[in-house]
Amino acid sequence: MTLGEARERIAKAQRARDLPHKEDGATRLARALLTADKIHFLVGLAVNPAQAADKAGIVPMRRAVVEDLMRDLKVRGKIVSVEYF
Repeated sequence: MTLGEARERIAKAQRARDLPHKEDGATRLARALLTADKIHFLVGLAVNPAQAADKAGIVPMRRAVVEDLMRDLKVRGKIVSVEYF
């Protein structure tokens, strides 16, 4: 949930200073990601069927959110990598 909210905040902001002046987890994460130069995500692939991104329950929603977040960050010139385990 926090990753998805952080992605939404990043999509609406060009720079960290454009983010809302809130201290919730999603805004703090978005601020950290926008101020970083290099980001490496470690993403577990365990699937909770209630939170799957596909109807078959195979793709975890967090994987889809991280991939979208990576694209948003790369567009902003960030060096982004991911490791799935």
